Amino acid sequence: MFITMLSAYLTLLKKYSGQDDLCVGTSVSTRSNSDLEEIIGLLANNIVLRSNLEGNPSFGELLKRTRKVAFGAFANKEIPYEKLIEELQTDRDMSHNPFFQTMLTYLVANDEVKQPFQGLTMEPITLQKKASTLELSFTITEQNDELICTMDYNTDLYNDDTIVRLLDSFVNLLKVCAVNPEIKLDDISLLSNEEEIEILENLSGRNNLINLPGESVHELFSQQAIKTPNAVAVRSTDGQYTYNELDELSNKFANFLLNNGIGSHGFVGVCMERSLEMFVVILGILKSGNAYVPIDPSYPQERKSYMVKSSKVTVLVTFDGTEFKNQENHDYFNVNICNIWNEIVLESSKLNTISTDLLYIIYTSGSTGKPKGVMVSHKSVVNHCLNIIHIFKLDPQQKVLQFTSISFDVAIQEIFPTLLSGATLVLWKDKYISGGRDFLHWVNDEKISVLNMTTAYWTNLVMELKANPSLLPANLKLIIVGGEKVSSETYLDWKKISNGKVRWINDFGLTETTITATMFEPDFDWEPLNEIPIGRPLANVEVYILDHNQKPVPIGVHGELYVGGKGLAEGYYGNPDLTKASFIKNPVITSGGSKLYKTGDKARFLPDGNIEFIGRLDSQIKIRGYRIEVGEIEAAIKQIESISEAIVIAFQQKNGSTQLLGYIVVNNDDFEVDSLSAALKKKLPNYMIPLHFIKIENVPLTINGKVDEERLPKPKLDELRVNSYILPRTTTEKLAAGIWESILESTSIGISDNFFEIGGNSLLATQIIYRANNIFGINVPLKSLFEYPILEDWAKEIDRVKINSLKSHQVKRFEKSIVRIQSKGNNTPIFFVHPVGGTVSCYFSLAHNLGIEQPFYAFQDYGFVNEGFELDSIDSMVEHYIKEIFEIQPAGPYRIGGWSMGGFIAYEIAKRLKESGYEVSQLIIIDSYLSKKVNRNNDSIVYNFIKQLSELSDRKIDDSLIKNLINLRDLDLYQELINVGIVPQGTSIEDITRLFVVYKRTANAFHNYNPSQNDKLDIPNTLLFRADDSPENEGIWQRLVKNLSLKNLNANHFTIVHSPLIGAIVNEEYTARK
Repeated sequence: MFITMLSAYLTLLKKYSGQDDLCVGTSVSTRSNSDLEEIIGLLANNIVLRSNLEGNPSFGELLKRTRKVAFGAFANKEIPYEKLIEELQTDRDMSHNPFFQTMLTYLVANDEVKQPFQGLTMEPITLQKKASTLELSFTITEQNDELICTMDYNTDLYNDDTIVRLLDSFVNLLKVCAVNPEIKLDDISLLSNEEEIEILENLSGRNNLINLPGESVHELFSQQAIKTPNAVAVRSTDGQYTYNELDELSNKFANFLLNNGIGSHGFVGVCMERSLEMFVVILGILKSGNAYVPIDPSYPQERKSYMVKSSKVTVLVTFDGTEFKNQENHDYFNVNICNIWNEIVLESSKLNTISTDLLYIIYTSGSTGKPKGVMVSHKSVVNHCLNIIHIFKLDPQQKVLQFTSISFDVAIQEIFPTLLSGATLVLWKDKYISGGRDFLHWVNDEKISVLNMTTAYWTNLVMELKANPSLLPANLKLIIVGGEKVSSETYLDWKKISNGKVRWINDFGLTETTITATMFEPDFDWEPLNEIPIGRPLANVEVYILDHNQKPVPIGVHGELYVGGKGLAEGYYGNPDLTKASFIKNPVITSGGSKLYKTGDKARFLPDGNIEFIGRLDSQIKIRGYRIEVGEIEAAIKQIESISEAIVIAFQQKNGSTQLLGYIVVNNDDFEVDSLSAALKKKLPNYMIPLHFIKIENVPLTINGKVDEERLPKPKLDELRVNSYILPRTTTEKLAAGIWESILESTSIGISDNFFEIGGNSLLATQIIYRANNIFGINVPLKSLFEYPILEDWAKEIDRVKINSLKSHQVKRFEKSIVRIQSKGNNTPIFFVHPVGGTVSCYFSLAHNLGIEQPFYAFQDYGFVNEGFELDSIDSMVEHYIKEIFEIQPAGPYRIGGWSMGGFIAYEIAKRLKESGYEVSQLIIIDSYLSKKVNRNNDSIVYNFIKQLSELSDRKIDDSLIKNLINLRDLDLYQELINVGIVPQGTSIEDITRLFVVYKRTANAFHNYNPSQNDKLDIPNTLLFRADDSPENEGIWQRLVKNLSLKNLNANHFTIVHSPLIGAIVNEEYTARK
């Protein structure tokens, strides 16, 4: 029963925390000796049960895993707890347990009340309970055929409601597993029927409905103009327009467009600075039956040209007649608003307005590097406006600030609700927002009552108001902040400053959800416990929080945020595939054919029904194969006392390595920056700790109120240093450290530093080895740095190579091709084969994603380890690689894999092994295909060589530049690769030459390869992973292998190999077939 309860508790913890590696403590009796049975007292010891729930096992499989872990721990139960702490040299902190923060105690009580001691009178004594030393302490008592569950908990972390829900979830989990013990963990629902109804019917907002008018946005504006014709609609330092004037002028501009042959149901670009005329243009475009495409004049020329071309605008309206030429010579009618204004005012103000579905296309950043155009309809904006007018309490007496660029969707929230309610839109006086004091004075003078602000700019204002509370504008009634997470500390400062005089709303939304999806407005008495919530969904908006199987999670549990309802955008213009992937069929409410937008944001429902935003699910920065969410790092930094703001960015050094860099705003001049790294090591893994921190006075902002990274101070390279430092001791260690310091452009490298965690990569490794060979006078293998990335270990390996070199009397040793990326672990090893180019650094993140229990070996091309020895065909590679596999694993079953070309070599290795009578249990093929080989020539080889190098160095490069580089002579090409940053500075021409020679030889070998299709290879588990940009699905593989399982992943050909999903799926398939 204990094993079952422990397995259920582990499943519960996994579901709530999202973690697969869990440590749970338990108490075991140490009365193993019969002589101890009569002794009074507690003879027990605490042991640690560490369980791995990776691979989505069934509950039955988990029972087996748990039994193995538990019995292994029970065998060592006599080891004193303090001895364990001493042996592991764990720093003891009396505030928490060093090994686990949750404990499961299973007790068996007598069914009948008995006197255990004859002749003694027993009297129960009630003891006052001490504070819990653990986060959670779960006790299960078996008595009278019942299980009595109690949970002690840390009240600083949890409240009664949370624990009650946790226990309810535990009961629901047991019911599900009792009915179906072979259910997969991911398929287990923790929700009771009542909680599922509460989440889907109430918290989601799907029943909070309002009726929408049938009119479009511009028609509703014209109706408002009839109601308040003489009220000021928009005002600036240059003048103002009443509602009647703005309505008539926009009619005239619509007529101008129509009379000049501009049809309806098209797109009109607007590239104008904030001005009165801009509103005439936008409304006129809508009235002509077209949608507008806002283009910020400050955008780079290339971005503006792309937006014009991509959206296929028929008209481009500017102040100066600027044109954006592009290679496709896209034709459009250019309107210089200044030159034709006199023509506009002569047009008729009478207009039969035309309605269309779309209102605008706003371009947002795309993961591919190109902006993506989000299409938003009139219906969605009308729904948004009615919500905002009601929540903001907008009426003709209100004055709303407009300072956001129209290319940023917050401008929609500033503009249209104001113009549909009769309020006045007041334009900020300058192109850019000024400092806090000047801005606050202006807001006060203009009698602004409503401010929409980004979180970053509002934070700066709070800092200004904290020093000068009297600057709070007298007429200010409401501030809305959004775009980034709000600091609890900043909110409390604001609350103290405003003293309930100014309403405050935290809103959340995306361009794809029509600006705002949820809002949170706290009462004055509300105090933040942790994060500031993002509130509840607006009317006609639905919000769901789902797990990775797209099933609802319990209240309090993290999941991905999905948004639906009438605020949903129509999709991405000209990109149906991305639209289909992001706007999915509603998996929760399947009737009606509704859709949800997959935000990629992590969130959870709070007990009061509000939503807490956690951060992004996908990685925003990739460093050394790790995909990192900087928001998590920033939040950890801001939890440290004396730090009010933190920004973390990726910083690229001259040598091409990418590092994390932290900027902090402190409120204590005595704060020591050097203490930050040590503090963060308690919260974050090493690879998430910035290499360096810089103090700044405040966070610089862009025109849209976002963090302006360009204005952050650049670090001095000699200041970048490793967080922890242990002095090199031996001569070899000192020389090795000097080599690393010169190549990595860092100082004070210590013996505990990991080459790949302080900026190293495979390209820099070649420089390290080249210099080491010259300094030590020996042939140090390149793979030594992959196998011994810690400086101390690498120095020992160099000493070993020295000794072997002397023993061999200068006889050249033949180096092996195989690299031990991860040699530890009890699972059957995996052998991966290099792609075209012969390098194996592409597999580091895959090895990491497979976990610490998975041995992982990779074959690099022989050309990197044995000069002059070349394998120029797939067959010769297969023959040599199998020999090295046998040296590590003489007998099967074997697990083989490869990415790109490596997939076909892996297939041939598996085939050869099977033909020789060996068992192959798993073949892993990552985006391998033949269809692009047919057009091979020298130019295509050079093109792909440059493309692969750019991906390896995280440097994106345009195809136009690659085409120019292709025409260069080899030596000129190599030098130019260094100049543009694709190859690190300091890399020798010889090293680049070798990279290209190996790349060309392996590419030719692949081109000449033609797999035999006589008999399908029969392997129990063949996994084929496909990228979004792959030219085929099963392709040739359906003719080469049996038992093919296709897995499509959201990645491109170069990034797919880093996807964590590959590790999870491979582990799951391996576990299921063990």
